[in-house]
Amino acid sequence: VVETIVLGHARLGGPEVRLLAPERRAAVIDTLLDYQQFAFDRSKQQAGARSSPEYFQALAARLALPAGEPSVATGEVESPEQGRAPSWFQAGHVQHGRTGSARTLRFRPAYHDALDASRAQAWNGSLAMGDVILEERAQRWRIRQADLLAIDSTNPAVTGLPGDRGFAWKLKFGAEPERYTCTHCRVTRLQGDVGLGRRLGASDIFAALYAGGAMQTNGRFDGAGFARLSAAVTFRPAPDFGIKLTHEQRKPFEASRRISSATRAELRLGIRQKYDLRFIWERDDEASRLTVGLGFYL
Repeated sequence: VVETIVLGHARLGGPEVRLLAPERRAAVIDTLLDYQQFAFDRSKQQAGARSSPEYFQALAARLALPAGEPSVATGEVESPEQGRAPSWFQAGHVQHGRTGSARTLRFRPAYHDALDASRAQAWNGSLAMGDVILEERAQRWRIRQADLLAIDSTNPAVTGLPGDRGFAWKLKFGAEPERYTCTHCRVTRLQGDVGLGRRLGASDIFAALYAGGAMQTNGRFDGAGFARLSAAVTFRPAPDFGIKLTHEQRKPFEASRRISSATRAELRLGIRQKYDLRFIWERDDEASRLTVGLGFYL
C-alpha cells in the first residue's frame, strides 16, 4: 500500500487506505511519514528544500485517527557489556595447491566483518582496522597481509521505495598479496568500489554488484593497478552461522597484461560467544588455497 501511494497509483484518502483496519491504517500512515522525512533529509543539500505537501497530508491524516490503546513491544535488549569483545585473534592452518601447508596467525584489533557483526553493528558490512596476518613457511614467519583500514558499507534496500536504492561502497588500504595464492608478491594497495546491494526477498541472502579498482606499488601480475567488476553474496540466517562468496574480474591498466579472476568463499561457525571456526577457500588463475582457523574474541 505504501509503495502504491508513493508512486502515485493510489491516494492517502482512497479506499486502499480508508477500508483498512484502524491499526493497519495507522501503520501505513506512520510508514508514509517516515518515508517523507527520509526523502526530505536526502534533499536538504538543495537550496530552499522544504517538506513536501505529501508529508503534511500524512501528518494531518495521522492526527485525524481516533485514539487507540497504546501498544508497546518489549524485547530482550543486549547490554553493551554483554556483547562480544571487539578484538579477534585467529590461529589457522593453510593447505596450498602448489606450495603445500603453512601456519597462520591473525589479529584484528577492531571491529567486525560481514559474518560476525553483532546486533549493534550493520549486518552484511564490515569495518576493520589494523588487521594483520602472519604466515609461517619453512620455519620462517612473514607478514602476509596488513590492512590499515577496510570498510564495506552496504544498504539492503528493503523498502523498494524511491531513494532507497541499496547503495554500497568499499574502501581498503594496506599491504596484501597481489594474488590470493602467491607467496612472495606483497604490494601496497589502495582499493575502492561502488555498487548496488539487495536483500533477496524476505530471505537472509544479501547480494551486491560492484565496479571499482585499485592503485598499487608496481606488481608482477597487475602492474600499477587494475579496474574490476565484482559480485558478493552473503547468507547469514543466524548470528553463529554465515557464508560469504565473492568473485571479481580484474583488468590491469597496462594493456599488455591479461585479465584475471579471483574467487573467495568463507564459512563461519560461531562457538558460544568467544570463539569461532572458519573455512576460507581462495582461488585465482594460478592455484587455490584452503585455510582453516580457530578464532578467539578478546
